[in-house]
Amino acid sequence: MVFALSLFCVGCYSRTYVAQSVDSPDKQLRCSVTVYSAYRHAYTERTQKEVWVWIGSGSGNDAKQLFEHKYIISGPDVGWKTFWLSTEAVNIDLFDCGEGVYSHEVGKPGVASNHIATLSFHLKKQTGKFTDEK
Repeated sequence: MVFALSLFCVGCYSRTYVAQSVDSPDKQLRCSVTVYSAYRHAYTERTQKEVWVWIGSGSGNDAKQLFEHKYIISGPDVGWKTFWLSTEAVNIDLFDCGEGVYSHEVGKPGVASNHIATLSFHLKKQTGKFTDEK
């Protein structure tokens, strides 16, 4: 009985995530985006998603964080495109394709997407950190 209960609870807290990192033009910085589905829901369901944005340099134990923040958005299969405008500015366009259309299909003929938001980040030279432009 205890074994069955523990198996049931393990599934209660699962969720899916999708992640991608894009290097700056000079390859010195990286912008990483990770989008998490709601607990106990498929990523493709229309639910609230956590969008984590991390900007920094290096990796592993040598990573230096210059920005990190969590945003909450709603949508089915949420996708994004990361655009470095320069080594000091990066934009992230968030979109979904509606129910039953998957984000990896964007760009195919006849597949439109719904723009959710554009997140913009700029390096503040005074602090050496990135900030989000609201």
